[in-house]
Amino acid sequence: MRVKIERMGINGEGIAFVNRQPIFIEGALPQEVVDIEITENNSRYRRGKIINIVQKSKDRVRCSCRYHRQCGACSLMHVTYQKQLQ
Repeated sequence: MRVKIERMGINGEGIAFVNRQPIFIEGALPQEVVDIEITENNSRYRRGKIINIVQKSKDRVRCSCRYHRQCGACSLMHVTYQKQLQ
């Protein structure tokens, strides 16, 4: 499923909407277009994981930590420092 990320959630996940239902996508940034796979389907929301980033955000940077994906402690390491401050 291809979606556009509309906003960022409080835990750093990207949020897209399909039929007014939010989809929370870890690692996605606002204004990105991503192909996702739905991993959780709830009556109030869904969760998905990125399969492919079709259009990257200008705020996406290469993460400096090689353990970023395995650890999960730093949910915004793939975002520019200025955007992290916001």
